[in-house]
Amino acid sequence: MVWRLVGYLRYETEEEQKLLEQIYLRSGLDYHFFRPNLKLRSRERIGSWVRGRYDLTKTTPRDY
Repeated sequence: MVWRLVGYLRYETEEEQKLLEQIYLRSGLDYHFFRPNLKLRSRERIGSWVRGRYDLTKTTPRDY
């Protein structure tokens, strides 16, 4: 998750480490609380193809 935000470079100083920790903490809240997650209801195998069926996300309006 953090690699998507800051890339794959190596950060070695204490200042860089502190900045990465702040980024990680703030992005973790966004990722875990404000993005919908899909829950797998069932999985069906058709030959070599696997089809998954998912529940609606909790942030999805259910009035359609």
